[in-house]
Parts: sequence; C-alpha cells; structure tokens
Amino acid sequence: MIAEKRSVLITGVTGFLGGVVAVRLAARGANVVGTSRHGAAGTAGADIVRLNLECENDFAALADMKAIDSVLHFAAVLPGQRKDLDVLIANQRMTYNVAQWAVARNVKRFVFASSCSVYGPVCRSYEESDAVKPQSLYAVSKLACENLLQVLLAGSCADLAILRIAAPYGPHMSAKTVITRFLERASQGLPLELLGSGSRSQDFVYEDDIAEFCLKLLERGGSGIFNVSGNRSVSTLELAHMVLELFQRPTDGNLRFAGVDPQEDYRGHFRTDRARDRLDYVPQTHLQRGLRLTAQGLRLL
Repeated sequence: MIAEKRSVLITGVTGFLGGVVAVRLAARGANVVGTSRHGAAGTAGADIVRLNLECENDFAALADMKAIDSVLHFAAVLPGQRKDLDVLIANQRMTYNVAQWAVARNVKRFVFASSCSVYGPVCRSYEESDAVKPQSLYAVSKLACENLLQVLLAGSCADLAILRIAAPYGPHMSAKTVITRFLERASQGLPLELLGSGSRSQDFVYEDDIAEFCLKLLERGGSGIFNVSGNRSVSTLELAHMVLELFQRPTDGNLRFAGVDPQEDYRGHFRTDRARDRLDYVPQTHLQRGLRLTAQGLRLL
C-alpha cells in the first residue's frame, strides 16, 4: 500500500503514461485525482476533473479538493499535435500553472515527466549529469519546463523529481511508433519496412517499468533528475528481428529497406545507475517480453 494512503493529482491522466500510472497507484491504495482537457470516461481508480492546464482560471475546478500530497505532471502537447511554437509555449504555460497551484497547496512531492530528447544527438551513453543539447522545440520545451520547476519550487516544501523518460511503449499507447508499426505489419503478414540500414538504435522502456519507478518515488521519496529507460540500446534491425521471431516469421522476404534514415547515426542509451542507487530501480521488462505483452494488449497476437 502507498504510505498513509496518499492523495495524488495526475495531469494528463487520460493519456498514455498518466493513465498507466493512475491505475497502478489506485491499485496500491492511493487516492487518485486526474485532470484532462476534455474530461473523460474514466481511467480506472481515478476521479477525473475537466481542466485546461493552460488556463489559470480553470484551476478553480480544484478549489474544493482535499489536501493533495503529490503531483505527477504527465500532461504535455506532443510533437505534431500543434505548430512547433505552440508546443513550446503550451508546455511551459501548463507547467507554470501546475507548479504555482502545487506551491499554493503545499504539495510535498512533484514529479515531472520530461524526456531523454533533451540530451540531443546521442552517440554514446548518457548520464543525468551530462550536457544537454535539445534539437527540437518539443525537447526545448521539456528542458525549459525542468528549469521552470527548479525555480518555481525552490523554497517550497515540495521535493522535485524530474524523469527523463526514454522511448516508452506498451499496450496502452495510442501514438504510432516504430514498435506499433512493426507489430501491426507482422500481424498482417506484411514485410517490415526499415529506413536506411536499420542501424539507428533506441532505448525502449516498458510502461509498467515507468509506473513502478513512480511508485518507488512516492513510497520512498527522492528528488533530482533521473533517467528512466530500459537501460539497453536496440537497433531498428534488431527490433525487427525480435518482432518477426514473436510472430514466428522468417527473416527472408519479411524485411524491406527503403529510403534514407535522417537519424541513421542516432544511438539512444540512457543509463539508470542513479535510479538504481537511490531507489533500487532496475527495469524489469526485457524488450522481448514487452513486445509480446504489447502485441497481446493490442490484440495482434
């Protein structure tokens, strides 16, 4: 059980990771309240408040809420959902408003879902102390939000934990990613399409591992910046082989190479030593198992 039956506010609770974390927290005894711009039929175990985080006046909807122990800020405008400049501004505005509300309510813990994209072009393993060099306005917005929170929460009673999340995946994701594309094509008996040589690599992290890390933070406390990854870099070609093996299909005739990969040299690997040393966190879901669980959850297998 979550200590003292915590009351937790999760922003973006109807999104991918916010929803997964809400379900896990509720199952462990927390009182979960979630915010969503559009309202919703619900995420299991969470009371949902319709609230536009970009609008300061909307926070009046939370005025009568009982004391909140912790805030998990997952809400974000993602690349492609709006123009790049709007993404940059919206993510900072939401974060500013949530932080101001948290300080006014004397929230004890604030967890922010950032992104490993803040590191920029990746050609080696990255630790949290390494320099950052974001290459997109979305990544710039995430880094700006990290800095905003460090300033706004300084001197408050809130411990701030920043999660730099690698490439998340799992059966509850709705975005089209390389994993969902490969799984869908393999389930339909179609060849998997790879750009370039397939050598680009990413550090995939399964949804339950992210949720477990959030639970550890709430149960044990912890502040600072943490990489949250699968702690393993996998090339697109290696991923394709795993998916074909999962569907018991041969490699010959089922791989198609086409076009140029503009990120051919990308090598995403983000070390989780700090999370292990401080919170005893080690990702538990190997990619092969995570792919199977994702395919089953999407009813592709």
